[in-house]
Amino acid sequence: MAKPALSPHERRIAQHLVQGSTPKQIRDDLGVSQASINSSVSRLFRRLGLANRTHLVAYCTTYRWVDTAKVWDGLAVAPPELDSFELELLRLVAEGQTIERAARTLQVAPDTAAHRLKGVREKIGARNLRHAVAAALLLDLIRPRLSARAAA
Repeated sequence: MAKPALSPHERRIAQHLVQGSTPKQIRDDLGVSQASINSSVSRLFRRLGLANRTHLVAYCTTYRWVDTAKVWDGLAVAPPELDSFELELLRLVAEGQTIERAARTLQVAPDTAAHRLKGVREKIGARNLRHAVAAALLLDLIRPRLSARAAA
């Protein structure tokens, strides 16, 4: 898969998102405003046809558009045991679905889905949901269906 034409700034932002960095960590490291970061991320969404930051992380990780070796810091050493519901929920979120939409798809309450995703993050040792998605992809736990538009 050819790498998309990401600017160096966009690539640094994507790297931080894959690593589970907080907005403050991204701002501090890049020395730019949150508005600049949000603007760059919005342009990536439009250009690549992505739904949200978690979807962006799934693409960047799947297609190795960032340094995936940096994802491992602080994660579980062995692949965690996730049940089929957790794996399907994580896959749906990686495909760009919101937690609420994924919950509807799986016919559970949004609070249930959020609670189960929190458990997934804890099992993996991830900093946040985006970090958990990146780790699950690298561990080959999930294989989201990624649209051709964003992969081109």
